[in-house]
Amino acid sequence: MTIKELANFTARTERTVRRWINKAELSSDTLTAKMTDAMKTNKPSDYTLDEIEQILRCSSLPEIVVKGLMANARQKTTVLPTNNVDYEIIGKMIGMAVAAAMTPVVKQLENISKPQMQLSAPKEDYFSLLAYCSLHSIKTNRSELAMHGRELRKMALAKNLELKKIPDERWGTVNSYPTEILEEYFTV
Repeated sequence: MTIKELANFTARTERTVRRWINKAELSSDTLTAKMTDAMKTNKPSDYTLDEIEQILRCSSLPEIVVKGLMANARQKTTVLPTNNVDYEIIGKMIGMAVAAAMTPVVKQLENISKPQMQLSAPKEDYFSLLAYCSLHSIKTNRSELAMHGRELRKMALAKNLELKKIPDERWGTVNSYPTEILEEYFTV
């Protein structure tokens, strides 16, 4: 495979491929010698599959992509002559390698785009007397609140319903009553 073919194969420029070859030169002098001879003679240098793998390992491509490309290239070697390159097959090989590398990313994106479960506010089943009156626009004064509180307490105890103590700025703590008792009391 020539530098130009390798550039097309990896969707990079020839200049980038030459840089990869220069990086790979540290482990093999034959790669640079082939490139230098090709530049002097104006003939394309022809790299073997092992040399191509060595060049790709020095590239910026992810390891999984290099492995996929090389595995597919080695399978196709017996079918394709080295001088006749079928770019459609190469494109399919790149597509398969990229798809394999992108599968985990796509799964993460699908998980992110799924709508999150909507949390609704819990239904209030206890209210202080003042809060319930304020919520339902019931006009009361302080003495009426005390009277209503005594009546609501009797009703709750008669039905064996629990009263809860909640903090209050003015009185320290106040009773909170079940909603059903409050609704029953104020509808009468």
